[in-house]
Amino acid sequence: MRLGWLIWRVAGVISLGLVMCLVLSLYIDPYELVTTSCGYRTANFMGTISSANNIFPIGLVWQLIIVMTSSVRLFLGLCHFRFLSRLQFDDSFGCVIYCAENLALLGVAVVPSREYHTVHCALFLFFVLCALLHQGLKLYVFSHCAKLSNQMMSAYDGLRRVFILGNLMLITSLSFAAAHGLGCYNYTYSLFAVFEYMYVIYGNVYFHVSCIASVPQLKSSRLLSAPRDPLPLPAAARS
Repeated sequence: MRLGWLIWRVAGVISLGLVMCLVLSLYIDPYELVTTSCGYRTANFMGTISSANNIFPIGLVWQLIIVMTSSVRLFLGLCHFRFLSRLQFDDSFGCVIYCAENLALLGVAVVPSREYHTVHCALFLFFVLCALLHQGLKLYVFSHCAKLSNQMMSAYDGLRRVFILGNLMLITSLSFAAAHGLGCYNYTYSLFAVFEYMYVIYGNVYFHVSCIASVPQLKSSRLLSAPRDPLPLPAAARS
């Protein structure tokens, strides 16, 4: 089994699971999905995955998906760390932040927003902070790896585009969330949910996919094995 095959399957499970939970929650209890602290003062057409997580059995399905994929995501992060280590790049801090990001995502899925709203929001913000920091560190490492080959240069350019567009989605999502919290405007909560889904699927999941899928030596390597045809080491590392 190759890493490229595995990471695309994990991304597919998370993305399809997210869409499935949204569709089923709209069918099972659309009122609960769009109910917010503003009550009847606002009109909305869609809720967040946190709201869907409060609907039985959607919450159990989503939690099962996150629990099942978290261990695989951690394993893939370790594989990427080993690959960078072979290139003499120390990404230990990035690996720790990546583990914290996955644990925060697990907490967001497990801790319900209805009963523990403050804790849930704190975990979500911690997840976003860890994701931003981890992606920034990955871009920094890839900017140095880009000097080794044209393939790594292309991988760096692709990651940078995903990072910029994904974080524009995140900023837009948080802006609508702030507008909803401050003024209870119509549809701001739903627009927050839409851009949150886009950020999770594209800005987070696809970014992690690109970290492996954009590097042929890593994508084609087998589980627990070193990449075939490793890239040349930097001149400083060879000397």
